[in-house]
Amino acid sequence: MPVVRQCLARVGSLRVVALWVVVVGAHVPALARVEQSAVSSAPATKPAPAPTTPAPAPPPTTTPAPATTMTCSVAVLDLEAQGLAANEAHVPRVLTEALAASVADVSHCAVVTRSDIASMIGFEAERQACGADMSDSCLAEIGSALGVERIVGGAVARVGSSTTVTARLMNLTTGRVEQRAERTVYVDARLREAAQQVGRALFGVTTTTAPSSAALFSTGVAAAGGGGALALGGGLVALVAEGALASADATREFKDGARVVGAPAVVVAGVGVVVASVGGVLIAVAGKE
Repeated sequence: MPVVRQCLARVGSLRVVALWVVVVGAHVPALARVEQSAVSSAPATKPAPAPTTPAPAPPPTTTPAPATTMTCSVAVLDLEAQGLAANEAHVPRVLTEALAASVADVSHCAVVTRSDIASMIGFEAERQACGADMSDSCLAEIGSALGVERIVGGAVARVGSSTTVTARLMNLTTGRVEQRAERTVYVDARLREAAQQVGRALFGVTTTTAPSSAALFSTGVAAAGGGGALALGGGLVALVAEGALASADATREFKDGARVVGAPAVVVAGVGVVVASVGGVLIAVAGKE
């Protein structure tokens, strides 16, 4: 009997264990499904975006400036030679080139010169018809033959020690002379500059510069002449006064008068020498410019 009881007790224990195993086995799939649904219902985390490098800015684009077109045209005729020597035939041509360059610089127009118009039909005929008489009407006819809007004509004239460059600007549309200009120099080295100044003056462009060689030369001549006259006059009076004082035949009154004028005459002569010297310096400076 004790043995049977022990066997029944062991069988009861085995039933409890088996029942526990069945219960646990039945709940394990349910737990697994709950855990799986919890995992699947959790919000998915998106991967962090990779850092992006900003694209380089495009290089700045520059719009080229539109090309400047000449909207006006000016013909510059050769300067007429007046009073020049035979070996100075090249002077008008050189001065015309300087004049044309100056006109092109200040007018911003297309400049037509001798080298451009030598082969133009009708120009030579008009030029020959005008001859040396470059009147306003002849300028207008030549300009019409060239097909330009304005025309510049002039001359280079030598009179004694001075040379003058003259020019005039004619508007062919209105038929009127718009401007005239001239420059006088006393040194040939300043002729080219004078032609350039004339070209600027035709279009109203003037420059403030140091006194020109012409002004220096004329001032120097005036100073030298006036000083020389003072020196000569004062010197003569001083010599007469000195002679009177040294003469035994001169009366007392005459000697007294010689004493009165003698000293001032010497001073005047000295001033004349100084003024004449200054005039000579001015002439020399004008010759170097």
